[in-house]
Amino acid sequence: MELAVEKSDGAVVISLTGEIVDRMEQAAISDLVTAKLDEGERYFVLDMSKVPYISSLGIAVLVTTHVKVSRAGGQLRLVNPRPRVAQVLEMTKVSEVFKSFTSIDGALAVDWPSDAGEPEQKSGSQARVGKRMTFELPSTPDSVNRVGAMLADFFDKQDLSDEVTFDVKLAVQEAVVNAAEHGNEYDESKTVCVCCEATGEAIRVTVADEGPGFNPCCVPDPTLPENILRESGRGVFLMRKLCDEVCYSDKANKVTIVKYLGDQ
Repeated sequence: MELAVEKSDGAVVISLTGEIVDRMEQAAISDLVTAKLDEGERYFVLDMSKVPYISSLGIAVLVTTHVKVSRAGGQLRLVNPRPRVAQVLEMTKVSEVFKSFTSIDGALAVDWPSDAGEPEQKSGSQARVGKRMTFELPSTPDSVNRVGAMLADFFDKQDLSDEVTFDVKLAVQEAVVNAAEHGNEYDESKTVCVCCEATGEAIRVTVADEGPGFNPCCVPDPTLPENILRESGRGVFLMRKLCDEVCYSDKANKVTIVKYLGDQ
């Protein structure tokens, strides 16, 4: 992901280019906004027009940045998120906390509020057989990027629509984050196993970890008002929203994700 920064009409305009999927992007945006707040800036415009994809970690970037700016007495505005990105923000109700605009000029034309608030690596192994691919990933934060690249390569060979590719890629990356972080607790001696299969009717992906499992029914609803500004907790929700079936094993350390293709 690339960041471009300029000052315009009393606000800091940050233009993002690329996917927002991991903690490196989160740190880059957070560090930039913190530095600008320390310089006395309070109003920010985030141009999302060149962001084709966002994960729950990406949503966490937006939430934490919003909270940080609000606590400093400022405001963060979003500009022109792409349709699928906007849909994910709407699903999680994060869109409700932002003022969104269709252009940077539009965001800058509206007066800023005077009372916005008061300051307050082991490599992955891979094997393919026809329309089936399996691979193992180390339990590291970087695994989300690795699985994204592997899935993109696999999907390119299946002639899938952009919508199906977006939905399945995001769901599987969320499952891998949960497996590596919560299941295996980033223990690099443990692996995350991913198996992808493309049939004529569906894409089926299983993600398994070596952890003790959990109770999926106990995951809080991230769209409830008290949870919207939480930094985490949206992964399982997004998996269920974007795909047709999300089924856990009895131990719940393996999840099967199914997306039916239909007419795409």
